[in-house]
Order: sequence, then C-alpha cells, then structure tokens
Amino acid sequence: MNLWQKLGLKSESAEKKNRLAVLVDYENVSREAALEGKVLDFDKLLNECLQVGFIDFAFVFVPSHLVSYRLPEYIYNKGAYIVSCPSAYKENTELKEKDRVDTIMTEVGSKLIERSDLTHVVIVSHDGDFVRLANRAKFHGKKIIAVAGEHISFLLKQVVDIVYSLPLKEKNGNGY
Repeated sequence: MNLWQKLGLKSESAEKKNRLAVLVDYENVSREAALEGKVLDFDKLLNECLQVGFIDFAFVFVPSHLVSYRLPEYIYNKGAYIVSCPSAYKENTELKEKDRVDTIMTEVGSKLIERSDLTHVVIVSHDGDFVRLANRAKFHGKKIIAVAGEHISFLLKQVVDIVYSLPLKEKNGNGY
C-alpha cells in the first residue's frame, strides 16, 4: 500500500488499472432531473467516472420515441454511444406502456461483464430492475457503482459497492 492509498487518495497507477463500462438509463435519470427543473450533467458524470479509471464503454440507452435529431449527436460528441431502444408491441401492434430500455441495457451489460479486463460497471439509474445485472457483475468480480438521485431503489442501493449522486445542471438553450 502506498502513501496515497493510506491517505485515502487514489494513485495515478491505480486509476489506470480500473476499466469501466458506463450504462445510462437516459429516460430514468432525465425524469428524475426534470423533477428539479434540471438535466443530467453528462460532462460531470463522465469526469467523475474518469476519476475511477478508464472508460472502455459508455452507452446511453434511450427509448426510440425520445431520440430527437440533436440527442444522438450530443451523446456521440461526449464520447458515448446512443442505443435507441424500440417500444414493446402487443400482437395487435398496440403500443405497450413499457419500452425495452431496461431489457436491452441489461442484455448489453451482461455481455460486457463477461470481459475479464473490465473492473467496474457504472449503472446510471435509480431503477430496481438493474439489481440482477448488478449481482451478476459482482459474481464476475466487478465493482458496481450506481449513479442515481434520491429516488434510488432500496434493493439496488443494497447491491452496489458505492452510490454517487446524480450530477445535475440547469438546462441550456438546446435542452441538454
């Protein structure tokens, strides 16, 4: 253990060994931010993740009906990839209330945690539907970080290693 670790500070070499997959449930965190009249501060979110280690993967999962012409470019320019998630339809093509964001985010997350080089999974959501993903990641030896507001699921909070507060900012002219 070096001096920085004894003092509770991260050493640069320790940070470089950590490799992260960041999974963002866009609608979930946007809804929570909107309750305060704010939006997700994506720059601050990524910078906080970079304090932990390298970001190998950053995916933002968005219901397809919320994908506007500006959102994909905004997310891509921040260094993340947007995943447009279609809504679930019944047999008679009636739109269901629930989109497939949680399902698709869990599927992608499950594939990523099988990578032996990843050390951390960052779940940006307060949704309890990600408890199973968090447990599976733990079974693969990954550290789990949740980034959520005060409405985080009790079960998700119990499973993760650490909870960071959802970074919010005032809306700017383009809504982001």
